[in-house]
Amino acid sequence: MSPVFSKLWVKHSCYELGHTWTPYCSQAALDVGSIAFKQSLQIYLVFYTTSFILRGKWKKVLLTKSFYADLIRSSIFLSTNAFLFIFDVCFFRRVFGGYHYWFGMLTGIPACVIALMIERPNRRGLLALYTANIAAETLFNMLVSRGYARRIKYGEVLLFSLTSAMCMLLFKSKDLLSPDIDSMLKKFVGNEESGNAQKMNSSSTSKKSIELYFPKILQKCVKVIITKLKAEPTHKLCNHTSSCLYSCVASLCRQFGIGYLIQMVFNILKSMMRLNKIPSGLLHSLYHHDNFRLGIFLGLYTAIFKTLCCTFRWFRKTDHPIHGLIAGFAAGLSSVFYRSTTTTLYFLLKILQNVYENCVRDGYFPPIPYGNTILYALSTSLVLHAVS
Repeated sequence: MSPVFSKLWVKHSCYELGHTWTPYCSQAALDVGSIAFKQSLQIYLVFYTTSFILRGKWKKVLLTKSFYADLIRSSIFLSTNAFLFIFDVCFFRRVFGGYHYWFGMLTGIPACVIALMIERPNRRGLLALYTANIAAETLFNMLVSRGYARRIKYGEVLLFSLTSAMCMLLFKSKDLLSPDIDSMLKKFVGNEESGNAQKMNSSSTSKKSIELYFPKILQKCVKVIITKLKAEPTHKLCNHTSSCLYSCVASLCRQFGIGYLIQMVFNILKSMMRLNKIPSGLLHSLYHHDNFRLGIFLGLYTAIFKTLCCTFRWFRKTDHPIHGLIAGFAAGLSSVFYRSTTTTLYFLLKILQNVYENCVRDGYFPPIPYGNTILYALSTSLVLHAVS
């Protein structure tokens, strides 16, 4: 056996290399699976609760059977993945008589394929995309640690801006975004900026007056400011009901509040799990700096995007998808206040998936059978290989 190969091939037992707390492989797999199930319950409790709140169904969270069914099913899926990974590592070692460097990758593939069959079909694509995101970040970190790549300062901000530009170009075009992304962006930046938007009537938007959300002592002052903002001119090509200035300012305030609340709810749910260890964490989560950071990012993003779109309509006397490209790039720079490589990569992969699906629909690319399963298995196996 060559010296290089001998370094990759280790003839030791599983007890010495892997499950050092017990010499029994079956017991080790059960231990890991049970711990993973407990952790999965906590993870998916936060995930599904936040999901219900964002969809406006927070009152039904504790009363909906599907909530508990999805929680248990997803937890079983994740714990099964962990159980099968340990089981396969031990099985391969017994079959081949040793442990090879690439066993982490090879044993992860069958474990991931089998486990994914437990999860709901409509969630497999999201899981595949999420794990591909983690795998891409892991692969980049591996290349950096080996000297094959280097980090760029504010690289995630630049990448987010480029992805945002591509996304908003598709959003301002007609029927080029998938329904889920299109629906999310309509709630985020407003239906009036969509390529499929139509002129809205003021009577069709019967929302509460903004001043009602302020203390009574400030309501009169706020009402005067809102009236002046609404009195400003509106371009004939703009689809929003009020003035351009009011639309941009209102979007800034609204999205700041939404971002703050989303991050606050997420921090509260996390702190509740550690309440016995850090009792003060619950109070701290109400005014955590991440709350402000996400609020500023979302508020500035929508304000910059809508301001530039309105500006282009005023100066160019037309509304064109190219406006979305430029405005999307400029708005994406606001991510400097909420820098996240994971979020940026997920956003990029989601848009690339949308572009690929458009190409498949138009006949440029063939569809890949079981593409979600293959992507999930390869991505998760790469991550498992990196940590094993």
